[in-house]
Amino acid sequence: INVSLSEEQGENVLLFGLNKNHQVTRTATQIFLSALYSARAAGRDTDFVVLDCFSADEEVPYQQLFEKLEDEGELRQLFGRERGEWLVELGDSVRNDQANETVVLILGQDKWRELRNNRELPVKESADVAASTLGTSPSFLGGSFGGARPSQRTYRTELQYLLENGSERGVHFLLQVDKPQNLIGGQT
Repeated sequence: INVSLSEEQGENVLLFGLNKNHQVTRTATQIFLSALYSARAAGRDTDFVVLDCFSADEEVPYQQLFEKLEDEGELRQLFGRERGEWLVELGDSVRNDQANETVVLILGQDKWRELRNNRELPVKESADVAASTLGTSPSFLGGSFGGARPSQRTYRTELQYLLENGSERGVHFLLQVDKPQNLIGGQT
């Protein structure tokens, strides 16, 4: 399988299916690790991020490897509230055309509670990032940023924005979900 993740291609990858014995998770992980090793071998400065949405007590086959790679500085794993804060940062960097080349692996996206319930993203971080990036104060922004008020940005709308616009700026997603109907909290 050759999956080209380049700005010109504008690609994201969706892997879905019954995750018996983490078969789909293993496939998504292998594609992600292949991209990581290929980027490192080519000397590319690409950020690799894992958003693991499985429950903390669920034993998964890749966890030890991800922990080792994170300890070595090869990738970053995000859990819980960190995922929302990071989505805000990434969304702001894409909107400002300042995103680093990034490959994001979302495991168990259908289990991501904040996405499924369409919760609002943290607002304060969004305004602060916008102000520091634009060199303005949040009050100068008049409560709006990127066409939507920060208070209207939810996990669902932000992920959808990133899937639609991120690849043009070098941000690519590999999503593992149980079935296509559950992509982005059931909003396919």
